[in-house]
Amino acid sequence: MAGEVERLQELVDKYDNIVFFGGAGVSTESGIPDFRSQDGLYHQKYDYPPETILSHTFFMRKPEEFFKFYRDKMLCDTAKPNAAHLKLAELEQAVKDFVDAEESVKTGRLEDKLSVELLIIKYSSKVK
Repeated sequence: MAGEVERLQELVDKYDNIVFFGGAGVSTESGIPDFRSQDGLYHQKYDYPPETILSHTFFMRKPEEFFKFYRDKMLCDTAKPNAAHLKLAELEQAVKDFVDAEESVKTGRLEDKLSVELLIIKYSSKVK
């Protein structure tokens, strides 16, 4: 494992353009639920599937149910940045063109705590 970490550091040091493709597992350690794991939102019982609840149409037709689900399952006020988030924030500052393209869209709370701009899927002027 140490050799793999050293090799990764060599690559980071060598290149100016880096894209990190992560999944929901990066944030589950911080207490942010994912959708597909055994305990994920897709495996819990609701009156409607989560992908339906989170749709614009559902929001417009049943805003009370939308916000109940949102408050119960999507807000993660107790989440704190974990080691992976901290390293990604460090890379964003150190690498000229760094893009973090994580699979799960965060609520915005972790990046606020880290004071970085690039912890959610983001297309910016850095991406050409």
